[in-house]
Amino acid sequence: MTTKPPEDQQHWQQPAWDAPTADAESDPPKATIDFGEPLSGAVLVPATPAPPPSVIESGLNVIGAVAWPVAIALALFGVGGWWLNIVVVLVLSSLTSAIAGEMKKHRKRQ
Repeated sequence: MTTKPPEDQQHWQQPAWDAPTADAESDPPKATIDFGEPLSGAVLVPATPAPPPSVIESGLNVIGAVAWPVAIALALFGVGGWWLNIVVVLVLSSLTSAIAGEMKKHRKRQ
């Protein structure tokens, strides 16, 4: 159900657009600055890329990634209890991520 507004109310109207009549000498057009091509990558900061992760670092990352799904699957199959699996996976994932993080920092510093 909609109601119509009363006809005696004032309505706002968009004012007419008047193009400014500026004198060409008093208001010159603004100059555009050409910055050229955008720079990216090694052009901005020349640096050597970091070496790839070692086998041990990659292995630790994989262990940390699969720890939670394995713990959940083991708990569903009745191996260990839920709380035991959660505690073990928390300790395991925190250790592997900390060691892999330190290895990554050391690798990036080289």
